[in-house]
Amino acid sequence: MKFNKAIIALISAFTMISACSCGGINNIAESPAGEVKQETQQSVSVGYITLSDGETAADLYDNINGNVTVKMFEGDAITVYSIDGEWAKINYGGKEGYTQLKNISFTQPEKEETQKMAEAAEPEQKSDNNSAPLVNNEINNEIKIVMLSDNDGFKVADPVKSYPSYTPQSTAQDGYCNARSVYIFSQPDQSSTKRETDMLYQGDPVKILGSVNGWYYISTDNGSNGLLHGYVSQSYITIGKNEVQKINYSATQGQVKAGMTAWINYSPSKTDNKEAVSGGTSFSIIGNANDYWYQIQYYGGTGWISYKMVDVW
Repeated sequence: MKFNKAIIALISAFTMISACSCGGINNIAESPAGEVKQETQQSVSVGYITLSDGETAADLYDNINGNVTVKMFEGDAITVYSIDGEWAKINYGGKEGYTQLKNISFTQPEKEETQKMAEAAEPEQKSDNNSAPLVNNEINNEIKIVMLSDNDGFKVADPVKSYPSYTPQSTAQDGYCNARSVYIFSQPDQSSTKRETDMLYQGDPVKILGSVNGWYYISTDNGSNGLLHGYVSQSYITIGKNEVQKINYSATQGQVKAGMTAWINYSPSKTDNKEAVSGGTSFSIIGNANDYWYQIQYYGGTGWISYKMVDVW
């Protein structure tokens, strides 16, 4: 009897091994360490970039073990297409690629995490000489920094009265942001105060009013509540006019552009995030603001969305 049971167990084991080798069980694989892991798990959903301690960004690769095409930051919304072991195929800002599964969370960040997300979204400042902060010799010579209150109450250094090396433009020059996201600072110094609720995003137009030690003194009304001023490193501004398509005042319907993940905001502000929605999400247009924002009615209620992220009619 014991011999018969052993034969039955051996036959069962052989059957399972055969099924695995013939594709009958194709959703598990053994890792080099001997662990059983899931492979090619299909899913389509919204995810969020999450970073471990010590990590400043997550990489998007053109293919597994390929080249890094872009950096992603804490809280960035992504569309997840599929999961293959330790990797996920995703769409980030219209760009498809692969990232490590450990850097993805499927839990939406709470609203109070918005400021942390904005901090993480700040691009790595370049260390070339053109983006260095003002040297302290002007401070040592007892040059006083004169702060002015901007239209929104934000304190900005008066460039003419504060910096002897400031060179004003005789006529304001057109420029636009060439980085994914950039803070506007109160002084030409990365350690100075930065605007928390009004950043520049790629393509946003500015007026260059002057320059000082590798920084531009600029003004912008792009998506802001009135004309705002401040300092941005010259590394992140391209000179020239960027023709942007502003909102269509006659449009009544719209949807998020295919392949994109867009933020819907509580107000017409770039960092007052409510939730991320995926491409194809439809909505009705019920208002607008600042030539840059649509107020919409969608499945989650009402909110504001940037004209850059949508098709309207």
